[in-house]
Amino acid sequence: MNPEIKRTKLHRPPVPDLHVHRDRLLALLDEARKHPLVLVTAPAGYGKSTIVSFWLESHDVPHAWVSLEREDSDLHTFLQYFLSAIETVIPAAFPNTFELLESAILPPPDVLTKTLANEMERIEQECILVLDDFHLVREKAVHDLLSSLLRHPPRNIRFVTIGRTDPFLPISDLRARGVVTEIRTRDLLFSEEETSEFLQVILKKPIDKHIAAEWTKRTEGWVTGLRLAALSLLHKGDLKSPSPEIQPGSHYLMEYLFDEVFSLQPPEIRDYLLAASLVDRFCAPLCDALVRRDAEPEKREIDGWKFITHLKTGHLFIIHLDTEDRWFRFHNLFQNLLQKHLKQNSSPEEIAALHSRAGAWFEENNLINEAIQHFLAAGDPCGAAEIIEKHRLAAFNADQWHMVRKWVSLLPDEIKLQRPLILLCMAWIAYFQFRIGEIPALLERIDQIIDPDTGDGSVSGERHFFKSYLSILEGKGLSCLKHIRQAMKLLPENFELAQGDSLIYWGLGHQMIGEKGKAIRELTKSMEKNISDSRFIRARRMATVGFVHLIAGALIQAEQASAQMKQLVKGSGLKYTDLWGSYLLGNCSFNYYDLDEARQHFQYAVDNKYIFHTRGAISALVGLALTYQAMHRMDDSRETMEELLVFARDTNDPSNLLIAHSCQARLSVLAGDIPSAALWLKTLTGTPEMPNMLFFLENPSITQCRVLVAIGSDENLREAAAMLEGLWKANEAIHNIYQMIEIGVLRALALQKMSRTEEALAILEHVVTLSSPGGWIRPFVEPGPPMAELLNRLSKKNVELDYIRRILAAIGRKERVPTQGVADEQTVRLPPSSPQFSEEPLSRRETEVLSFLCKGMSNKEIASNMYISDETVRKHLYNIYQKLHVSKRGHAVRKAMEMGIISPPRSTTPSTRTDR
Repeated sequence: MNPEIKRTKLHRPPVPDLHVHRDRLLALLDEARKHPLVLVTAPAGYGKSTIVSFWLESHDVPHAWVSLEREDSDLHTFLQYFLSAIETVIPAAFPNTFELLESAILPPPDVLTKTLANEMERIEQECILVLDDFHLVREKAVHDLLSSLLRHPPRNIRFVTIGRTDPFLPISDLRARGVVTEIRTRDLLFSEEETSEFLQVILKKPIDKHIAAEWTKRTEGWVTGLRLAALSLLHKGDLKSPSPEIQPGSHYLMEYLFDEVFSLQPPEIRDYLLAASLVDRFCAPLCDALVRRDAEPEKREIDGWKFITHLKTGHLFIIHLDTEDRWFRFHNLFQNLLQKHLKQNSSPEEIAALHSRAGAWFEENNLINEAIQHFLAAGDPCGAAEIIEKHRLAAFNADQWHMVRKWVSLLPDEIKLQRPLILLCMAWIAYFQFRIGEIPALLERIDQIIDPDTGDGSVSGERHFFKSYLSILEGKGLSCLKHIRQAMKLLPENFELAQGDSLIYWGLGHQMIGEKGKAIRELTKSMEKNISDSRFIRARRMATVGFVHLIAGALIQAEQASAQMKQLVKGSGLKYTDLWGSYLLGNCSFNYYDLDEARQHFQYAVDNKYIFHTRGAISALVGLALTYQAMHRMDDSRETMEELLVFARDTNDPSNLLIAHSCQARLSVLAGDIPSAALWLKTLTGTPEMPNMLFFLENPSITQCRVLVAIGSDENLREAAAMLEGLWKANEAIHNIYQMIEIGVLRALALQKMSRTEEALAILEHVVTLSSPGGWIRPFVEPGPPMAELLNRLSKKNVELDYIRRILAAIGRKERVPTQGVADEQTVRLPPSSPQFSEEPLSRRETEVLSFLCKGMSNKEIASNMYISDETVRKHLYNIYQKLHVSKRGHAVRKAMEMGIISPPRSTTPSTRTDR
């Protein structure tokens, strides 16, 4: 549960001792239980919450309650309370919806609604959720969400809304469908009999019928007016009717009765009442902090606990907020009258001082939201900013960046622009939301207002962190390392988030300047040395290893590091890191051309796209669309492409939409639909400028060249060749082999189409040499038969024959099922076999499966070790049996050993299992 949630708001208010049993209302509520929605609507003071609370208590119905405030109108905050309330009855009911709320970009309402509705539908236990003071929630998105849920109501959840006005729901439609019960002012009015009983409960003596009738008439059955009247009578010891000058329904009645009750309280109680009216909830220690007394605590006639006891025994409109009898609030009307009295009898300075004391107490007790609000109410935005600055690191480390965003949003702009730590909060929020363009201006503003010689070390450390991040995106390795070294020296040790992400940019910076080996050695040494570090930091180190290996083209090592990272964070709740692991595994599998495995990993990342890093999620959608295309599942590919376009639009980031449209053009080329791809090309103005694409699967500049090569005119080929040469040199300069392989394949293809065959073969040989150690297949398969022709020519030079055979076999498999738009199936020729391989060699993954078979592992054990499904293991086994012409596990192991594909384990006899 969010630590910033006020848990006191999740308790049903207990029924007052002075409650009157109202059978007719209870019967109405019992009947309402059959319907998905109950509306309880009436002005303030009509006993709405009390009757609903009594009904729930008297029937012992499983229920959840949330008392809402104006600040809960925000959809994110509302859902935090909505879900947390239900989970007080049904624990862990909404894991997926809670995860969506932690995302950098709040998903569209339809995604939230669908996820929430599905999780509510799985709830088997009956539960009533009460949304008290729902009239304070004004945001349309909240009402739309509830309307959507009521369109197809969950089977076992009933909603009760309590408010002064009707919510913005389609009430006429709900009424027509018979899914709503309405309890309104006329239903809540006290009858003469109920008034008589109520007054007798308070006054503890019989009441004449004419007095009950007169009070019912004067208050018009309004329970709060009755209660104040009873307290007035109780203190005066007089059972007379109200003064004749007080007319029925007059708003003066409330103030008249309040003044009578308030004036009868002892002076110290009046001081406590007025001070406590300034806070939305209070407890005894808070009251003592608000009402400062010169006397020593033991000499005081009254303190916070005695004050609260007095409120309880005097029935002074106090409402319990928790079961521990610690937190309370006043009835809204009573609080409003107290506040009015406070303003009339206190100076603005005195009221500001009360707010300041409240803010200081709330901060001391780590209730940061309320502390900030009271300092702002005191006219002290600098004090509010100081609180944010003091508590921001703990919030960031707890992954509560969205809470920091809420805190900062409360500050005036002029305060934000003058405080470096607040500006850094804004930079972190932009970082989490991948709004890169906002960060430079924030850093520039910080540079303008700090003295670099006397500035805070943390400020300097975080400035250097962001400058290293921007340097990575700009492809400036040396600049990145210069800034990240300074950042790692200056960042506070307790800022775990920044320390962890600094490791990533340190590793990427070293890779960028050609020091991959150094980065891996240092990271490995650090992991071995600092085994007591938190799982968060260890996972960040392992992620860095995976990132560095992948950019260096080392798919096998990248895959191993990613699998270890996923294992490390398993069960830890570090979902964001877990998703990076899945993306990296999908990326490796895709480039190995293990399509089914790639699909599974990409699908997991896509299913959690709103939780994941935005650019990572975009690339996972690209990978899934391309994987489906390679599997000839064209409908799935188109559906994924549509999902990518919608998600990219929702991010409101033009660069994401550019990537989505680029992927769409790439799929058009793969489908043979060159005119559609050419149309996309016309929408571009020059070469797309993108941040350093690192290890992401779609680069619009490269796809621009794909389309130019596919069109194939002399002019287009010359343009593509020039662009590809520039891209090659740019990525070569930053040692990004991942992108160089993609670019090099296209360069060779373009040069071949230009009849520059020798140059094409020279480039291709270089690319094959780069990609062979990592086992890259997919970049060569994507262009299809034209690449097969070039590879066949290259094989005549005896370059990486076994590797080329594997690529050609994959191209052959792809071309045996023609892609839409390709008219004729084309034959792919394989170079002569090496003696140790059959006609179609085993893939890297199939060889890995064989090595585990050799150790006697079951399918389940193999799946666990390789982070794949049992079904995928069975598919690998089927392919192995087909290629080796065997039908059993033991036979496959023996034949693979005879052919030299695998070596026997040193001390283990090969398995002779016969299960398939």
